[in-house]
Amino acid sequence: METLSKLAEALAAGTTTSQALVESALARIDEPSGEGAHVFRSVYREAALTAARQRQPAQARHRRLAAGGHTGVDQGLVRCRW
Repeated sequence: METLSKLAEALAAGTTTSQALVESALARIDEPSGEGAHVFRSVYREAALTAARQRQPAQARHRRLAAGGHTGVDQGLVRCRW
């Protein structure tokens, strides 16, 4: 499992996108051998995917991050309300 810092670095480098990270997280939650079913009472799958898609246009955001516009380790990640 990647750390939040590593994921932020990948976003900044343009080697991943917010949508890819959300899809990966959802896949981990769904793993039959994992703890997702025990940890999460509700998963708002479509809302998370929609939020990732509707963030600022992905290409512009990732270019800005790659150009040094990075302001924090969670920039670009979808924040969930629990």
